[in-house]
Amino acid sequence: MTAIGAPVHGPTSADRRRIALLAALYRIAGPRSVVNPLVDALLGPHARTTDPEGAAIVADAFRRADRRGMYAAIRWLSLGRPDLTPVLDGISTPTLLTTGTNDPMWTTANAHAAAAHLAHGALVILPGAGHIGPLLQAAPAVVELVTGFWRDPGRHGGPPERRRTAIALPAARLSGASTGARRR
Repeated sequence: MTAIGAPVHGPTSADRRRIALLAALYRIAGPRSVVNPLVDALLGPHARTTDPEGAAIVADAFRRADRRGMYAAIRWLSLGRPDLTPVLDGISTPTLLTTGTNDPMWTTANAHAAAAHLAHGALVILPGAGHIGPLLQAAPAVVELVTGFWRDPGRHGGPPERRRTAIALPAARLSGASTGARRR
Protein backbone atom coordinates (compact mmCIF):
# COMPACT_ATOMS: atom_id res chain seq x y z
CA MET A 1 0.00 0.00 0.00
CA THR A 2 1.24 3.50 -0.77
CA ALA A 3 -0.01 6.74 0.77
CA ILE A 4 1.40 9.90 -0.77
CA GLY A 5 0.90 12.92 1.47
CA ALA A 6 -2.14 11.31 3.10
CA PRO A 7 -2.44 12.33 6.76
CA VAL A 8 -3.81 9.67 9.07
CA HIS A 9 -4.65 12.04 11.91
CA GLY A 10 -7.87 14.01 11.92
CA PRO A 11 -7.78 17.79 11.61
CA THR A 12 -7.25 19.80 14.79
CA SER A 13 -9.94 22.17 16.05
CA ALA A 14 -8.01 25.11 14.61
CA ASP A 15 -7.67 23.32 11.26
CA ARG A 16 -11.41 22.57 11.24
CA ARG A 17 -12.26 26.23 11.87
CA ARG A 18 -9.91 27.41 9.11
CA ILE A 19 -11.17 24.79 6.63
CA ALA A 20 -14.81 25.51 7.47
CA LEU A 21 -14.21 29.23 6.90
CA LEU A 22 -12.49 28.62 3.55
CA ALA A 23 -15.21 26.17 2.50
CA ALA A 24 -17.95 28.68 3.35
CA LEU A 25 -16.10 31.45 1.54
CA TYR A 26 -15.66 29.15 -1.48
CA ARG A 27 -19.36 28.27 -1.48
CA ILE A 28 -20.47 31.90 -1.25
CA ALA A 29 -17.88 33.72 -3.36
CA GLY A 30 -16.46 30.96 -5.55
CA PRO A 31 -12.89 29.89 -6.22
CA ARG A 32 -11.51 33.39 -6.79
CA SER A 33 -11.81 34.16 -3.10
CA VAL A 34 -9.80 31.16 -1.91
CA VAL A 35 -7.49 30.17 -4.76
CA ASN A 36 -4.37 31.88 -3.36
CA PRO A 37 -4.70 30.41 0.17
CA LEU A 38 -5.35 26.99 -1.37
CA VAL A 39 -2.32 27.23 -3.66
CA ASP A 40 -0.21 28.31 -0.68
CA ALA A 41 -1.43 25.36 1.43
CA LEU A 42 -1.05 22.81 -1.34
CA LEU A 43 2.26 23.97 -2.83
CA GLY A 44 3.83 26.09 -0.13
CA PRO A 45 3.68 29.81 0.60
CA HIS A 46 6.32 30.73 -2.00
CA ALA A 47 5.10 28.56 -4.89
CA ARG A 48 3.45 31.39 -6.78
CA THR A 49 6.89 33.01 -7.18
CA THR A 50 9.22 29.97 -7.19
CA ASP A 51 7.00 27.60 -9.20
CA PRO A 52 4.51 29.75 -11.13
CA GLU A 53 3.74 26.92 -13.57
CA GLY A 54 2.82 24.49 -10.76
CA ALA A 55 0.84 27.20 -8.99
CA ALA A 56 -1.05 27.94 -12.20
CA ILE A 57 -1.94 24.25 -12.64
CA VAL A 58 -3.40 24.05 -9.14
CA ALA A 59 -5.16 27.42 -9.37
CA ASP A 60 -6.68 26.57 -12.76
CA ALA A 61 -7.93 23.23 -11.42
CA PHE A 62 -9.82 25.01 -8.63
CA ARG A 63 -11.17 27.67 -10.98
CA ARG A 64 -12.45 25.11 -13.52
CA ALA A 65 -13.86 22.60 -11.02
CA ASP A 66 -17.60 22.18 -10.59
CA ARG A 67 -18.36 24.45 -7.66
CA ARG A 68 -20.81 22.15 -5.89
CA GLY A 69 -18.55 19.13 -6.34
CA MET A 70 -15.46 20.97 -5.14
CA TYR A 71 -17.31 22.27 -2.08
CA ALA A 72 -18.39 18.71 -1.24
CA ALA A 73 -14.84 17.42 -1.77
CA ILE A 74 -13.33 20.10 0.47
CA ARG A 75 -15.82 19.30 3.21
CA TRP A 76 -15.49 15.52 2.88
CA LEU A 77 -11.72 15.28 2.42
CA SER A 78 -10.82 17.89 4.99
CA LEU A 79 -13.58 18.27 7.55
CA GLY A 80 -14.85 14.68 7.35
CA ARG A 81 -11.43 13.06 7.65
CA PRO A 82 -11.40 10.74 10.69
CA ASP A 83 -8.35 9.94 12.79
CA LEU A 84 -7.05 6.63 11.41
CA THR A 85 -4.22 6.25 13.93
CA PRO A 86 -6.06 3.53 15.92
CA VAL A 87 -6.23 1.20 12.89
CA LEU A 88 -2.56 1.49 11.89
CA ASP A 89 -1.36 -1.19 14.31
CA GLY A 90 -3.61 -3.72 12.57
CA ILE A 91 -2.23 -3.14 9.06
CA SER A 92 0.04 -6.00 8.03
CA THR A 93 0.38 -5.05 4.37
CA PRO A 94 3.72 -3.50 3.41
CA THR A 95 2.97 0.21 3.50
CA LEU A 96 4.89 3.19 2.20
CA LEU A 97 4.01 6.58 3.68
CA THR A 98 5.34 9.77 2.15
CA THR A 99 5.21 13.41 3.05
CA GLY A 100 7.00 16.53 1.91
CA THR A 101 9.74 18.23 3.86
CA ASN A 102 7.45 21.18 4.49
CA ASP A 103 3.83 19.93 4.41
CA PRO A 104 1.64 21.83 6.89
CA MET A 105 -1.14 19.22 6.64
CA TRP A 106 1.03 16.09 7.08
CA THR A 107 4.09 17.14 9.03
CA THR A 108 7.15 14.95 9.22
CA ALA A 109 6.54 14.55 12.98
CA ASN A 110 3.00 13.27 12.37
CA ALA A 111 4.23 11.02 9.56
CA HIS A 112 6.97 9.56 11.80
CA ALA A 113 4.38 8.87 14.51
CA ALA A 114 2.09 7.13 12.02
CA ALA A 115 4.91 5.04 10.52
CA ALA A 116 5.87 3.83 14.00
CA HIS A 117 2.50 2.04 14.18
CA LEU A 118 3.01 0.04 10.98
CA ALA A 119 4.42 -3.49 11.28
CA HIS A 120 5.70 -3.42 7.69
CA GLY A 121 5.91 0.26 7.06
CA ALA A 122 8.34 2.83 5.78
CA LEU A 123 8.31 6.59 5.59
CA VAL A 124 9.98 8.61 2.89
CA ILE A 125 10.35 12.37 3.23
CA LEU A 126 10.10 13.88 -0.25
CA PRO A 127 11.53 17.18 -1.42
CA GLY A 128 9.05 19.97 -1.99
CA ALA A 129 6.90 22.32 0.00
CA GLY A 130 3.19 22.29 0.63
CA HIS A 131 0.80 19.38 0.67
CA ILE A 132 1.01 18.28 -2.97
CA GLY A 133 4.27 20.02 -3.79
CA PRO A 134 6.28 16.79 -4.04
CA LEU A 135 3.92 15.49 -6.72
CA LEU A 136 4.64 18.51 -8.91
CA GLN A 137 8.16 19.42 -7.80
CA ALA A 138 9.60 15.90 -7.59
CA ALA A 139 7.32 13.85 -9.85
CA PRO A 140 10.06 11.63 -11.34
CA ALA A 141 11.38 10.81 -7.86
CA VAL A 142 7.86 9.96 -6.65
CA VAL A 143 7.26 7.69 -9.66
CA GLU A 144 10.58 5.92 -9.14
CA LEU A 145 9.94 5.54 -5.42
CA VAL A 146 6.43 4.10 -5.79
CA THR A 147 7.26 1.71 -8.62
CA GLY A 148 10.37 0.56 -6.73
CA PHE A 149 8.27 -0.06 -3.62
CA TRP A 150 5.71 -2.04 -5.61
CA ARG A 151 8.50 -4.18 -7.11
CA ASP A 152 10.20 -4.82 -3.76
CA PRO A 153 8.22 -3.65 -0.71
CA GLY A 154 10.69 -5.37 1.65
CA ARG A 155 13.41 -2.95 0.58
CA HIS A 156 11.72 -0.11 2.49
CA GLY A 157 9.76 -1.90 5.20
CA GLY A 158 9.79 -5.23 6.92
CA PRO A 159 9.57 -6.94 10.27
CA PRO A 160 10.30 -4.65 13.24
CA GLU A 161 13.86 -5.91 13.60
CA ARG A 162 14.59 -4.91 9.98
CA ARG A 163 12.29 -1.90 9.71
CA ARG A 164 13.90 1.33 8.59
CA THR A 165 13.34 4.90 9.66
CA ALA A 166 12.44 7.74 7.39
CA ILE A 167 14.46 8.30 4.28
CA ALA A 168 14.92 11.88 3.15
CA LEU A 169 15.24 12.14 -0.60
CA PRO A 170 17.23 14.95 -2.20
CA ALA A 171 15.36 16.93 -4.80
CA ALA A 172 17.71 15.95 -7.59
CA ARG A 173 18.02 12.17 -7.24
CA LEU A 174 16.17 9.21 -5.76
CA SER A 175 18.15 6.08 -6.63
CA GLY A 176 20.06 4.60 -3.75
CA ALA A 177 17.98 6.49 -1.20
CA SER A 178 17.07 3.41 0.80
CA THR A 179 20.73 2.71 1.49
CA GLY A 180 20.86 5.88 3.57
CA ALA A 181 18.16 4.71 5.94
CA ARG A 182 18.95 3.88 9.52
CA ARG A 183 17.56 0.93 11.46
CA ARG A 184 14.69 1.62 13.81
